[in-house]
Amino acid sequence: MFSVDVLPNDRFLLCSDGLHGLVPESELAQLIAFPELVEAASRLVDRANAAGGKDNITAIVVEVEEV
Repeated sequence: MFSVDVLPNDRFLLCSDGLHGLVPESELAQLIAFPELVEAASRLVDRANAAGGKDNITAIVVEVEEV
């Protein structure tokens, strides 16, 4: 366990191993930044599937509203 300082509008990706490693970090930042959180998660899953997703793929994108 660890803690990090967060600011409003910071986003975090919670994902299963089915997504981890399939989407390059350079693309992760672009996909997570999509304005709608649900759409961002959906695009991440789609991208992982396109990269050969051989396992269950779960993605949750959360955004900090207030600190």
